[in-house]
Amino acid sequence: MELVGSQLQNLRIQDHKPPAQSQGQVPPQHRQGSTHLPGPTQIPTNDPDTDFEPPPGPPPNWAPPAKQSLSISEPPVPIPPQAEQPSQTPNLKPTDPVEAASVSWKFPKPHPCGVTPLAECAADGISLDADWFHHPAVPSLYICSRCYAEHVYDPRFHQSFERVHIKAAESPKCSFPSRRMKEQLWPAALSSGDLAPVLEYMKTRAALPPCPAAASAEGRAWYVSSEIPGSTMCPACFEDAGIEPAIREKFTMQTIPNGCTCDLACTFIDRLLKETKKMEEWKNFVEGVSARISMPPCPKGGKRKAQGLPWYQTSEGRPSMQICVACYLDYFVGKPDAQAFNQVGGGDYDTHCDIGNSYLEIAANTAVWKDDEEIFWKAAAVVRSQPCTTEGIQGGKWYTLPNNPPGFGICEACFAAVVEPMGAEHFFVDKGKYPWFEPKILCGFNSNHGRFGNYMARFVQSALTGDPKYIGEYAGTYGNVLTCPGDHYRRGKNRKFWGWGVSAICEECYVSFAKGTALEGRFALKGDPDPKGRMCDMYSPRMRKLYMEACETGDLEGFLAIANQRHEVWCATVAVCDRIQADMQMAAFQANRLRSSSTFYNFLGHSVDNTIGHSYTVGNSYAGYGHANDYLLTGATMAKQAQEASNEAMSLSGPARMAMLRRQWAQVE
Repeated sequence: MELVGSQLQNLRIQDHKPPAQSQGQVPPQHRQGSTHLPGPTQIPTNDPDTDFEPPPGPPPNWAPPAKQSLSISEPPVPIPPQAEQPSQTPNLKPTDPVEAASVSWKFPKPHPCGVTPLAECAADGISLDADWFHHPAVPSLYICSRCYAEHVYDPRFHQSFERVHIKAAESPKCSFPSRRMKEQLWPAALSSGDLAPVLEYMKTRAALPPCPAAASAEGRAWYVSSEIPGSTMCPACFEDAGIEPAIREKFTMQTIPNGCTCDLACTFIDRLLKETKKMEEWKNFVEGVSARISMPPCPKGGKRKAQGLPWYQTSEGRPSMQICVACYLDYFVGKPDAQAFNQVGGGDYDTHCDIGNSYLEIAANTAVWKDDEEIFWKAAAVVRSQPCTTEGIQGGKWYTLPNNPPGFGICEACFAAVVEPMGAEHFFVDKGKYPWFEPKILCGFNSNHGRFGNYMARFVQSALTGDPKYIGEYAGTYGNVLTCPGDHYRRGKNRKFWGWGVSAICEECYVSFAKGTALEGRFALKGDPDPKGRMCDMYSPRMRKLYMEACETGDLEGFLAIANQRHEVWCATVAVCDRIQADMQMAAFQANRLRSSSTFYNFLGHSVDNTIGHSYTVGNSYAGYGHANDYLLTGATMAKQAQEASNEAMSLSGPARMAMLRRQWAQVE
């Protein structure tokens, strides 16, 4: 607590004035090689008409050179071409693929309780069917199999809990890892043999609404303190925090009609509360919370003006990076490594945070959770030297799965910042360095990858269960399959299609749905690429249902008649929307071009008039009269044309008509 207090004294945040810049320190700026990698829960939405889908990963027949002599710091050296390998042969280290997938100290094994426990606690739930445990007295509060096997399974208590199987769609969150339960109540129950205090807490906790975290919630009851104006803590987190009685008395429950967020969802405030055990430390807690809630949140993947807020840069000997004040407080204040950062001032320009702007946030959170800051610095050294960019990576070190699925690869930065901190490095094998002269490759964990969301979801499933099959099977099936173009035909250019002309099936929908069905033998299209582009008809739940009915009845003609009618509606709605949107974009482009040309001719006209003057004026009914020369007349004409084009681009009639057409399409989609 003393360390936190001393570091907070140096943080001037009340007036938001930029601190004096130290000599030799560079103000924060938008650095080259930065990444925009949102967290696994943030799945990007790409513009369907400009969606870029680069090669999804290293080709399956590529192997590292027999003798590696290329590194990032060395000049490029031509590497002789390698002999072509069979497309499905794992070109990896000499490790048996099956053995590599199973050798791990944390691979779950069956437990005497009758289940195979998870490898990690499902504190945030798990998107899989799984076995959970609960006490009959509190049936709505669940404990995951990992915590049950590791902590709860005790000869005196294990018969008091029941096992229940819960579907993925209804997956709860584990209630055991809270400080109150794990560090206070359960150890006391093991010592005394009395489960009553645990059940009392569980009943209280089950009646509380879940924490809204950073989402604003209105009309709820919050814990507040008169000494910390503006601070609100939700009852759920307040109960879980295991607050000392003397500190707990400083808070009262109050219903607030306006929207509030839970401050205990903030890493720094939660950590500070855990360390506040005596009244002598209360003042430092008040100062710390007041400082943190006065700061804006991390900009994550966005940008923020550097001026007006403290920014921090690493000192020599550490990976070069800049971080915002929120991340500095959350991950470093109160720890020895806070000395690795120097506070710097900023100017009137946009900048970003290197933690929130990349997967380093995962490494930083893991370092705090495991109380091991080397986890963060190890990941930072790799991420800052070889970032994972949305444009892809040329060369670099790559990792793959033991079954070497074609089209799948993880870059060195994501391996260091995501895989290793989550303890899943044993799922992957080193594939070596990719030759620098080969085309760029997009990492499977990059947010710009078409399968980013699915790869991350299945990786989390594998990490929680300790079973690599979830990521391995998905990558093996879809690694080389492009994502479904949906109802946007431009995305279907040069794609493979199955089915029929009026009911085309893209490769993803064919692999995941139509392959092996009764009507497959009657397909007119059988993996034929379409150079002009084509929409996929089988992404629609309605069309899938009709297709399966046709498979059962064999009525192909009836199905194709419905598909043809649907396609006619698409031509009258979605295709028209595309043209309207293209016209609006062209009008906006034309307005910008005319505006630039108008500025040029006005500058030229004023320069001529200031040099030689004029004895008469020119004009017309469109641009008006009284212009000193033809250059100024041209500038005025283009300015008026630019305004007309801008009005056309911003007209509400286009979006209103598009919305109406989309509603018509939704009726048959």
